[in-house]
Amino acid sequence: MKIRAAVLEEFGAPLVVQDVELAGPKAGEVLVRVEACGAPQLDAPQLVRGLVEAVEVALLGARPDVFRIERNMLKVVVEQTIDVDLLETEVGKQTIFGDVLFHADGEKLTQGSPLVAGAKVTAEVIEQRKDKKVIAFKFRRRKGYHRTVGHRRKLTRVKIKSISVESKSKEAS
Repeated sequence: MKIRAAVLEEFGAPLVVQDVELAGPKAGEVLVRVEACGAPQLDAPQLVRGLVEAVEVALLGARPDVFRIERNMLKVVVEQTIDVDLLETEVGKQTIFGDVLFHADGEKLTQGSPLVAGAKVTAEVIEQRKDKKVIAFKFRRRKGYHRTVGHRRKLTRVKIKSISVESKSKEAS
């Protein structure tokens, strides 16, 4: 059976995504399914987040940067399209986000305290839209009380054009 898998060839090396031929265990081998793994001072969710980030790096070929819009933190790479809360910007215009919390450039990682100095994320506004409807239904049993309320969040869809720190930058090609 042929599957696509993220393979760790040696400890400390990056994950490599490749097609792997998976056969049943041979003599002297055991097929193991890893459900959880213990690591010092790491719980399962932290370990899973670490594995997911490693797979993202292997699949996307770039490390994501983390920046803040109002109260939300977002992890992005160049050319990624994301939805953010409504921005008062026209469609087709560029917008700049200056609150970069974490920047990765190849093997060099920069963590801000709290922000990375001189870093900015430039994005182009693609569209203004509404999210799917969210309905909240409240009731009290046997009291004849029920209320239905709902809303649709207003969103702005943006495409990340570049991520820059002082003189260095990642540009969209």
